[in-house]
Amino acid sequence: MKSRDFVMARQLFHQMPTKNQITWNSMIAGYEFNGKFMEALEMFEEMLSDGLLPSHVTLLGALSAVSGLAVLSKGKSIHSFMVKNGFELDGVLGTSLIEMYSKCGSIDSAQTVFKTIRQKKLGHWTAIIVGLGMHGMANEALELFSEMCKAGMQPHAITFLGVLNACSHAGLVDTGRYYFNKMIHDYGIEPTIEHYGCLIDILCRAGYLEEAKNMIDSMPMTPNKVIWMSLLSGSRNYGNVNIGEYAAHRLMEVAPNTNGCYVVLSNMYAAYGQWDKVSQFDFIPSRSSLQEVHTQAALSFAGQVLQ
Repeated sequence: MKSRDFVMARQLFHQMPTKNQITWNSMIAGYEFNGKFMEALEMFEEMLSDGLLPSHVTLLGALSAVSGLAVLSKGKSIHSFMVKNGFELDGVLGTSLIEMYSKCGSIDSAQTVFKTIRQKKLGHWTAIIVGLGMHGMANEALELFSEMCKAGMQPHAITFLGVLNACSHAGLVDTGRYYFNKMIHDYGIEPTIEHYGCLIDILCRAGYLEEAKNMIDSMPMTPNKVIWMSLLSGSRNYGNVNIGEYAAHRLMEVAPNTNGCYVVLSNMYAAYGQWDKVSQFDFIPSRSSLQEVHTQAALSFAGQVLQ
């Protein structure tokens, strides 16, 4: 499957005189790993049709494929199969189910699964916290985080990522700062670029652009495209042209083909009547791109005036 010659792999698979869980799992996992989620689920259905009971590994691959496609009905079908055949949810299957329901948009079902798990492990807590944050339910996510800590669970980096993401969706600036610092000082967890990205997004959404810029400049790793886009977007929303210019320049250094940043910056200039600045960009790649930016900025500005 590493060669990605899926047609040949499937032909060889069907030519095998006997197939067991290992061979089925290899096919399903290969498809799922390479983003061929529909094919993974087709193989899962074939396995069931052949009368072979799937293992935990099989079900994990199938649930991951469902998450990739966000097909809730298929996820519910697999869940029903698991219940009918007595699969326990106290391990990674429970975590995978919670993640699947969250990614398929059914956070209520994710919460129901979480509540039915008798011996909750860190993975279960983390999955539901991430899911709640993903659905904008920050208060519920933070309450569960507190409950988890009281239960003696030691949060890890992904748990805090879920907490910070929840704070970002809800605009909880002080709370986001608090948990970011708590992660470092109380739990000794070194922030990853994703943690920095979440806190910077929180600050930018709330208009704390100078603080966000200072944090970016002091990061121990190179800021990525997502971080610079957060700062640029915040600058646009709060009309800070200087920081917007700074973010746009930095963005073009790490992602030169991000044409959208020209449009964002031009919209800012248009809003303040600074049309001459657009032509002074030393990083515009071509006249055609510049003309497109001028046109989009003009249309955007006209739309604002008419509203």
